[in-house]
Amino acid sequence: MLETVTIGGATCALDYAHSYAEKYLTDHLNEDDAEAKVWSYPAYDSYRGSSNGQVGDADLLAVALLNAGRNPVKAYYGLQHLLPEINKRLAHPALEGTLIDAGPDTIEAIVDLYNVANEGRASYGRALHVRLTVLSKVLHRKKPELLPLIDRFIRCCYIWRGDPAPLARFASDPESRDFISAWIQAAQHDLKAGEEQWQQLADLAPDPQISPLRAMDIIGWKLGQLTRDQLKVLIRTS
Repeated sequence: MLETVTIGGATCALDYAHSYAEKYLTDHLNEDDAEAKVWSYPAYDSYRGSSNGQVGDADLLAVALLNAGRNPVKAYYGLQHLLPEINKRLAHPALEGTLIDAGPDTIEAIVDLYNVANEGRASYGRALHVRLTVLSKVLHRKKPELLPLIDRFIRCCYIWRGDPAPLARFASDPESRDFISAWIQAAQHDLKAGEEQWQQLADLAPDPQISPLRAMDIIGWKLGQLTRDQLKVLIRTS
């Protein structure tokens, strides 16, 4: 069994990831602990949203529960504008199963889905305020085993960490369709490489349960904030 987990070019000891994920996922149970922090779990993961499998207005508010988006009201209206096309693409028959098992057709369908904001900007009369981070946080909840999350810290793991960083070539355009495609495939690789470890971390969630992709999001959010020197220490820590 691997003693480390990796996201992009960022690697840490499994013990460190376990300790951090456990705190993230259980601090809300320790109401009397002054050291306990307020995290997005379980708020984001238990938020009910719409229940018909499509993305509805209620789902758009989940973004706030992961502290995503600098202009939440404008992003809400931008997402509303995209809803018909989001749900059209979300209904693609290839979007089933898990990211680990996804074949080329499914990967392509995911890329098309995540690229909807890039294509939608041209038909919107003002700034859309919907980028990949915001969109991924809406979509993940609909298919949590298949659709990964991203934010600026996870981008950092793929674009700025590692020697060389796996996706460094996209540093100037981390919203493009080409970046989305490369990132989805890289995330699939990382998920497969540490399948047992990511499942172990996901199993730390008490209620509601989370997927390995959500566990990757939790750890990637932390690792992306660390310097290269700090990461070198974490690889040795066990």
